[in-house]
Amino acid sequence: MRPTKIRRNGLDWLHYFGHGRVLAAESPILRPRRFCSTNIPLFTHKYSPKVGDVVVDLGAGIGADVLTWSKMVGQDGVVVAVEADPDAFRRLERNIELNSLGNTRAVFGAVLDYQGFAHIAGSSPNALCNRVVNHSDRTEANINPASLVPAMTLDQLLASLSLSHVNFLKMNIEGSEARVLSASRECFAVVKNWCISCHDFLGIPEAHTLKAVTEALGRHGLNLDIHPRDEGRPWVGYYAYASLPRSRQVA
Repeated sequence: MRPTKIRRNGLDWLHYFGHGRVLAAESPILRPRRFCSTNIPLFTHKYSPKVGDVVVDLGAGIGADVLTWSKMVGQDGVVVAVEADPDAFRRLERNIELNSLGNTRAVFGAVLDYQGFAHIAGSSPNALCNRVVNHSDRTEANINPASLVPAMTLDQLLASLSLSHVNFLKMNIEGSEARVLSASRECFAVVKNWCISCHDFLGIPEAHTLKAVTEALGRHGLNLDIHPRDEGRPWVGYYAYASLPRSRQVA
């Protein structure tokens, strides 16, 4: 193991490791290199971003994966990192700044099946398990406007960014993935490769999203695949991958 320098700075723990990289996190991470790379093979099981690609990361958290996406696409590529948890988003922006990721843009908000505002539940370290629990507009009774975060559909997000194509979209939004796809239309002609984390492994009915996700992708004519099961990692068997047929792809 290579040594890692860790120090407290304001609200964050800063981890200095590997080729000048820095990771701001809520709590100390003993193996930050592994923290930032352990899930990349799972996400890229069917497609690995290349130099010049456009990558959209829905549920980017504090930006651990963004460090890898930014390096993969290079200076000519673009990374869009979307996060709804306010604390995680602040750290996401800080990690982009600390690592001088000039090709990366952070977007604050929840991608869902409507436009308005959302409530985020959970206070897990580094926002790994925080999720949307309900939604509202600012006029609903007993709602503190300061506790709401912007909500938008995936189509609205891509349109607001003027993205004519997305080479790779990773979605890990803790159970809201089926809702997102139910309200999506234009994005299925824009996104070339998908990696979607479904949450059936949690064992609760409202988190059984794999069937709905694959049906939505199939209705729009995408090529589908599911990650092979792994008894040691039960969640990996609920990762859905999709690709736009080459005959329908634009530059």
